[in-house]
Amino acid sequence: MSKHYPQGYLVVLFVTLFCVCLLGIEGWRNWAVRLEELRSMHDRGEELAKLAAQHADGVFLQAQLVLASVADAARYPASGGASAFESTISAIKRRMPGIDSVAVVDTDKGVVTLDADSIALYNDATPPKSALNLSAGLECENPCIRRPVVSPWTGKLVIPMMRRIPATGSGSHRVALVTIDIELFKTFYRSLSIGQEDKIFLNSEDDYTFLSRPSNNALSGRPISNRQVFESYRSEGPVGSILVQSTADGVNRLYSYRRLANFPVFVMVGISRDDLLARWWRDVAWNLGATAALVFAVALVALHFVRQSRLRASAEERTEEALALSGRISGVSAYLESAREEERKRIALEVHDQLGQSLTALKIEAFLLKRPGITPADATRSADEMLDMIDGTIATVRNVSNALRPVALDYGIVAALKWLTTDFTARNRIACAFQHHGEVPLLDEMVATAIFRLAQGALTNIIRHAHARSVRVYWSNEDGTLSMSIIDDGCGFDVDASLEAQSYGLLSMRERARMCGGSLSIKSAPGFGTTVSLIIPSGAF
Repeated sequence: MSKHYPQGYLVVLFVTLFCVCLLGIEGWRNWAVRLEELRSMHDRGEELAKLAAQHADGVFLQAQLVLASVADAARYPASGGASAFESTISAIKRRMPGIDSVAVVDTDKGVVTLDADSIALYNDATPPKSALNLSAGLECENPCIRRPVVSPWTGKLVIPMMRRIPATGSGSHRVALVTIDIELFKTFYRSLSIGQEDKIFLNSEDDYTFLSRPSNNALSGRPISNRQVFESYRSEGPVGSILVQSTADGVNRLYSYRRLANFPVFVMVGISRDDLLARWWRDVAWNLGATAALVFAVALVALHFVRQSRLRASAEERTEEALALSGRISGVSAYLESAREEERKRIALEVHDQLGQSLTALKIEAFLLKRPGITPADATRSADEMLDMIDGTIATVRNVSNALRPVALDYGIVAALKWLTTDFTARNRIACAFQHHGEVPLLDEMVATAIFRLAQGALTNIIRHAHARSVRVYWSNEDGTLSMSIIDDGCGFDVDASLEAQSYGLLSMRERARMCGGSLSIKSAPGFGTTVSLIIPSGAF
């Protein structure tokens, strides 16, 4: 079959070259599209500026109509007094969505007539006259727009529009006031399709900003931040554009500006050229990357046989590792079986030597009681000896039962560990202290038995190898995490060397830790004792 491989390489090479040509055509098309987008950026900015200016013009014209209606109602009030006038301006305000509040202020008397909706929200926390500078409205023969402020009645950020009401026979100086909720402009700007780096500003020709997108209320009422665009607007006229690099974020934007048709306000729309170029370069990078990937495909096919060889070698290594792991598992199983046989032998010897001897002695004493002519004193002595033998037999049965399964496990893991340390001290004459902290957990029987057997195995290793004078066992339950530490002051050992030598005692302890859902760590060094730590995280049991 090897003779067919050159033909296969030619087919792969042909397909690769064909795909490279397709990617080249696609890259050229993307390049042309981006060039067209750069050329149309100016038109798009002008269109967005026109839309924003028309919207703002419409909102301010609505507010102007409300002012005119309120001024007429103030000049020619209907009968009914102040309550009727308040109802009139409330009805005018409700006909115009987007108007926040409507008021008429007598600057001489300091009297404010406010629409009913705003009265319901007014908390009398800020004097309206000082907050809105209503006396400035006496200068406005025609409607004039002021800097954005926080409304003292509704607490919203608003744009005040006011005008002087011609004096009537009373001669009082009065001002009609309309506040426009800035959220009305923000909602419209959010509906416009612009990029993340693009910006929209609504500014006054008196050199301050009404609002911006992205929304930044800190700019409202402050001087216009982009001075280059403002100077270009002043010098070039009501409609124009300029490319500016922002001093705040370093982004190059093409700003298109346009003045409102009926008010001294203009809109600035900045479209990020960097964002467009970034998308352009991402497309170019994608095309180059795809081309490189297809070229490398040829090399990958050429290295096919090498990969196959390496895969076969890797498979053989994994097979050897699996066989070694199987050997270790078999060794651990054999070790555990040997430990079980040794424990069975110990139990059998204990049953034969102690329990058997005790039962034999009881049988002899029972025959002695049947002797003819036995005196009461001899019978009493035999009965006492039998009672002592029965107590010993009960103790032997209890020891055998605890060796098979400690009864203390029925009372919880803490009680079982406490019994284990006490029994360890009594049997081996080695001081073994037990301390515990936290609540006693409710454990599954399999988990509790595995923890107990792990501790039992660690103490058995101390007896066999450590030559320790004292042992400390700590148990802790903190925030649901269980931990157990067994520390001895024995001779210690090289942990890594023992693991490399396939110490089945350590491997069996690790296996029991895995059964608990925890992790086991062993720290030791020759001459420095040994610390065995088991940690079972919350939720693992």
